[in-house]
Amino acid sequence: MKLNGLPVQIQHFSSDLSQREILDFYRARWGSSSRQSGNLSNWNVIGTQFGNFSLRVQVRPANPRGSQGFITVSMSPSGNAPSKPGGDFPRLGGSKLLTDVESMGEGKLAKLLMLSNRFSVASNVSYYETMMPKQGWTRNTNYGGPQAGGRAYEMSFQRGDKELNIIINKISQGTAISANIVTNNLDNRCAPQARSCR
Repeated sequence: MKLNGLPVQIQHFSSDLSQREILDFYRARWGSSSRQSGNLSNWNVIGTQFGNFSLRVQVRPANPRGSQGFITVSMSPSGNAPSKPGGDFPRLGGSKLLTDVESMGEGKLAKLLMLSNRFSVASNVSYYETMMPKQGWTRNTNYGGPQAGGRAYEMSFQRGDKELNIIINKISQGTAISANIVTNNLDNRCAPQARSCR
């Protein structure tokens, strides 16, 4: 997947080895370049840098024995210039992009954007109701609407093989916007070896 425009690969593992044995293995393999990234709850994290790539292993004890964790490989910002996080997704002036996560699976490309701004829920709803049709999106009128007593609003749009779901929530200092864009039927339009398709 891509996280904020940078390629990221995450793999889950489980092992009969203990948490300490897993960490010792990577410390020995990475040598002096390994660094302890801290302890989060039951998770221990160790990482290193190879060229433009960052590697991180987080591991915790499993029940009843052994360990489990994740191995993450990501391109560092010093590598090739990433695509612009958020792309051309519209947003009110002053909006802050918090997260851009893109992943592929089962013939679909999913892109999740998280934004925030200081405008009201109503202002954001009005903006997206006006802006998305200008970009060729058709509103699904029987989907969504006001939620949680007016503190949230949900809307859905369609454009060709793409589906867009926007959730707008009131937060303590403004509004949070979650936009989930799913492109369907990639298997029919992309070469089998393609890593991504728009």
